[in-house]
Amino acid sequence: MLKNISIRLCTLIVLLLTGTTLFAQRIQVKGKVVEKSTGESIIGASVLELGSNSNGAITDLDGYYDSHFKLKSKIWKA
Repeated sequence: MLKNISIRLCTLIVLLLTGTTLFAQRIQVKGKVVEKSTGESIIGASVLELGSNSNGAITDLDGYYDSHFKLKSKIWKA
């Protein structure tokens, strides 16, 4: 009986961990924001994940940004 309970408990733990991994799929996105006509980097530009009010990044002094977004999200640069 104890062996049966252990197997069920292990199965439940694996299923719970697998479910949280599927929902937490995020990717790292890096890039540089430049002005189209001159190619100059844009300082302080906002890079946001569409549909999110808080997830995003701001470009540094060289126009580079680095952030984590959901796997299939769309990114907006302003």
